[in-house]
Amino acid sequence: MVYTAVGCLGVSALSDLVKEVGYAFHVDGDSSKLAIATNLSGKERSKGIKGVAGPSQKASRLKSTYSEKKHVLERPANILTSFDQNDKRTQAPELQMSIVPKDFCFDELESVVKIKQAEAKMFQSRADDARREAEGLKRIALEKSEKIDEEYTQQIAKLRLGETKEMRRQKLEKLQALERANLEYFNMKRRMEADPIKDLLSNMETTKRSLALSQFHLNAMWMIVYAIYMEHNKEIMKWELSEEKVKEILVQVEERYMCLSYQGNKGVQK
Repeated sequence: MVYTAVGCLGVSALSDLVKEVGYAFHVDGDSSKLAIATNLSGKERSKGIKGVAGPSQKASRLKSTYSEKKHVLERPANILTSFDQNDKRTQAPELQMSIVPKDFCFDELESVVKIKQAEAKMFQSRADDARREAEGLKRIALEKSEKIDEEYTQQIAKLRLGETKEMRRQKLEKLQALERANLEYFNMKRRMEADPIKDLLSNMETTKRSLALSQFHLNAMWMIVYAIYMEHNKEIMKWELSEEKVKEILVQVEERYMCLSYQGNKGVQK
């Protein structure tokens, strides 16, 4: 019975030990720990088997199993501390690796910014060149437009010069016609102031004084003279009257005047 209890006790301790070792293997994942756990399980198995074989070694076996169990129970804390240390050791290079890409990203961004600045300068230079070219084309267009305007004004001036020459010629012809008309008028006036006209005027003046004609008769006499003049006005203006025609007109005026004066004398005698 005692051997059976001891054997049972060794089997339970062995199962507990296997559970603890499995936990340690799950946490750490290290093959060395797994080997230690297997070695320990082998020792326990041997101890369990030896415990079954002899009752005299009961107390020593119990103490050894207790101490080993206690040591195994204390092992997870050590495993956790070692895991933390290993985690820190693995995190340090990871942090370094995370820092290095950040610096690399900053370098890349700086290079991109420089490239964009260079592109902006290039586009700005192109824009400046295009603006200068546009200003040059604008100046050329203005010069061409001014030249076209000058040519147009010159052509218009030439056309107007022809028109002005034609107008000048027409005005000159009109002026010459007026001069000829004035000359004809003065010539006619000189002819009318010749000796026959003067004699007629003197005779009219003497008759007026001798007969003492009324204003009515005097106006009638002047109307006769004016009527005769108007009858031959066209011929006089065209200078188609000869001296004989002028004498004939003067005779007609004198006859009418004498007739009028005879009628006036009859009126005075009555």
